[in-house]
Amino acid sequence: MRRVLLQLYVINLQRSGARRATMKRQLDALGIGHSFFDAVDASKGEHLSISRYAPRRAVWLRQRRMSAGEIGCFASHYLLWQRCASGTEPMIVMEDDLAIDAGFCSVVALVEASIARFGFIRLAGLNKVAEVTIRPLEAPYRLVRFLKGPAGTQCYAISPEAARMLLAKAGAWIEPVDDYLDRFWTHGVQSVAILPFHIRHDVEERSDIGDTRANRERSFVGPVGRTASRLHASLARRLSNIRHLGLTASRPR
Repeated sequence: MRRVLLQLYVINLQRSGARRATMKRQLDALGIGHSFFDAVDASKGEHLSISRYAPRRAVWLRQRRMSAGEIGCFASHYLLWQRCASGTEPMIVMEDDLAIDAGFCSVVALVEASIARFGFIRLAGLNKVAEVTIRPLEAPYRLVRFLKGPAGTQCYAISPEAARMLLAKAGAWIEPVDDYLDRFWTHGVQSVAILPFHIRHDVEERSDIGDTRANRERSFVGPVGRTASRLHASLARRLSNIRHLGLTASRPR
């Protein structure tokens, strides 16, 4: 496989200097080059000129509105997808509330050797979900495909082609960006990852990019739309998994 050198971007609000310092200290200690990408600051209304938020569809399909912080977080990732899509090389996208183990250096090398083929590789996830092994890598690592999104946008590698696929289906934002990323059956970007992860969500350093999720909004039609959306997502996810299981010979773990 062709190996590429990846630019790593850490999404960070300019006003979050302590988190920027923490991330810089960790990455410098590992000898990993990186740049900071100024996050869209919802507290200053910076998301308003970028947002593609569709509130009516959000309430109908999700039964709740997105918060300003969630829109700002989506916008930050969206802008990096645009940057990636307009270039020729993949990148690693990382948020600023992470604890990074030393083994991450080995994973970066494995990503550089695989990203050209797979286009999108998760390097972190919040939930443990079923997966199938695509292939074993250098011990103890495995390249896997998740059968359900593991949630979270803490860290992932993305190619220009995968970025264009995400952008193509992100014309209307109705959910937080991690929920959108998990819907591989919608945008076609499969949920591939290298396990084990060496990135952990640091609760004590929780990012300021997105704020608490908005309360569910009750309405007469809302539950109907949400139920229909969930049923459609479940069926679409199963069909997508069936189509892609041929990539592997391993059974779900």
